[in-house]
Amino acid sequence: MYMLRELLNIFKYGTLSFQYISHRVLRWSVTPVCLLLLLPLNIILTAWGTGLLYDILLVMQLFFYFLGLSGWFFANRNIKVKTLYIPYYFLFMNISVLWGFKRFLKGQQSVLWEKAAREKAV
Repeated sequence: MYMLRELLNIFKYGTLSFQYISHRVLRWSVTPVCLLLLLPLNIILTAWGTGLLYDILLVMQLFFYFLGLSGWFFANRNIKVKTLYIPYYFLFMNISVLWGFKRFLKGQQSVLWEKAAREKAV
C-alpha cells in the first residue's frame, strides 16, 4: 500500500482509486484492526449486561476463533478438513497482515522474494 499511495488520490485516478481503496486498502488496513478490537469490545459489552444479542455474538465469535485454531491445528498435521479452511484462512491472513505491518514499521520487511528450499529428485 505504501508503494501505491499515489492511487489514494480519487480525483486523479477515479474508478481505479475507488477499486484500490475498497478492495486492498480497507481489506488490508481496516479489517485486521477491527478484528483486533472486536473481541475485547464484545467482552466489555457482554460484561455490562447490554443484552442477549451481545452474548450470542460473543459465543459465535469465540466459536469462529475456535474453528480457525482447529483449522490451524489440523493443517499443521497435514489433515485436510475443508469446513475449517475458511475460518483458518480468514484469521491467519489477517494475523499475517498485522505481523507484516509490524515488520514494516521496524524496517525488517524485505521487498525481495526468498527462494524456497527444494528437495533434489532421486
